[in-house]
Amino acid sequence: MRALRSTLFNLCCIINICLPASQAHGAYCSASGGCDEYIYAVQAGTINNTSAVCSSYADYTSSHSTLMEIGTGYATSVVTAIGGTPYSGYIGDQCGIWVDWNQDRDFYDLNETVYTASGYGLFTTTITPPAGAVSGKTRMRVRLMYTGTLSPCGYVSYGEVEDYTVTIQSSIFTMPMRRFRLAEVRWFSRRPSRRQQAQLWAIRECGYASGGWES
Repeated sequence: MRALRSTLFNLCCIINICLPASQAHGAYCSASGGCDEYIYAVQAGTINNTSAVCSSYADYTSSHSTLMEIGTGYATSVVTAIGGTPYSGYIGDQCGIWVDWNQDRDFYDLNETVYTASGYGLFTTTITPPAGAVSGKTRMRVRLMYTGTLSPCGYVSYGEVEDYTVTIQSSIFTMPMRRFRLAEVRWFSRRPSRRQQAQLWAIRECGYASGGWES
């Protein structure tokens, strides 16, 4: 029984059902701006943060976070400002949003650039965690800058950068499950075997037992 539990637990972890947050490999790249125009407000999920002044770089990962479920879209908005006046900016301004979906401490992997646009005043989008996102806490980076190459890293002469925490939650319905035959569910009415007990344990711990039920 102990061996079966260990095997199923390891399998669950391999397929990222009960896998904890990825181990950190170094720190996130630094990013900042020289202000003038700056990020006045950010709204994403339950994050609703307003900044009266420019901080060049602001780390809100400990104070502002939101839960996002894989496959669900979350309305997101960024308001810009100059000198404390919201919805102001410059024609050449740009906004970028990145989320580290695989928790490898960078923003350069597939789907991690979730939004880029030019303009000022108000930027709006919808953020949807992709199927391959790793469950647990990760980082969302928001950048406002003037003309140039929009990147999640480095210093630019104008604008601001803010970081937030997003907690990714997997849905048990995101993994395909086949339709069970009658013989596969009858065992609920009798005492489960040791393997069935292990499968129940896997569901309790991981949310899913790979391979279907024992008939």
